[in-house]
Amino acid sequence: MPSLHTCKEWEPISVNKNTAMFKFIQQYTEKMDHAQVYPMISLFIFFLFFVVLLFYVKKMDKQSIDTLSNIPLEDNEATTTNNQ
Repeated sequence: MPSLHTCKEWEPISVNKNTAMFKFIQQYTEKMDHAQVYPMISLFIFFLFFVVLLFYVKKMDKQSIDTLSNIPLEDNEATTTNNQ
């Protein structure tokens, strides 16, 4: 039985492989025009999503919040079992 130290499948990823992948990606992003804009757009979309979600939750009425919060506790669900 081969030892784990000689098995090629279980080799840890070395730093050289990671830096090679980073250089590969960096090579193409440096050639792109206005590449520094994309991280800012991503941050804006991420921030906007949670702001909209916050406003949505704040605007919900109390009754719908209570109904949604009690869904996991209700026992009157129609459950099907394969052992019938």
